[in-house]
Amino acid sequence: MIRALLCSFEDHSAIPANNNLYTSLKIITIIHMNGKKNTLIVVHDKNFQEILSNNRIIVADFWAEWCSPCRAMNLLIEDLSNIYAEQVLFIKLNVDENSITPSKYGISSIPTFLIIKDSQVMESIIGAVDQEMFENKINKYL
Repeated sequence: MIRALLCSFEDHSAIPANNNLYTSLKIITIIHMNGKKNTLIVVHDKNFQEILSNNRIIVADFWAEWCSPCRAMNLLIEDLSNIYAEQVLFIKLNVDENSITPSKYGISSIPTFLIIKDSQVMESIIGAVDQEMFENKINKYL
């Protein structure tokens, strides 16, 4: 079953117009079969801290292409980014391409998801988890 048509392009419609920080980011917009859109932002060591300081609540997904549990969580992260589109920014950081940020946050297993509020890590979720657990953790900080 096709759940969504995935398009990758520079779409800044969800980003404040006065914020030049996002101009060099890869932004993935997922267009669902029901017409809804949600956005995931691929970040790097160079802009991770800036993204944190410019957004109130973030879910940061630390992943790698070779990681089967990371790939298994992709659909859930897409669904959650759709559910919380107005409240939470979902970002993805590839640990194979960026070593500084995972080291700074003590990431030793993937997938690891950090729930960050006002630039402070509030929760860490390690491994593949179900949607209910993930939503319960996010809802604590809304």
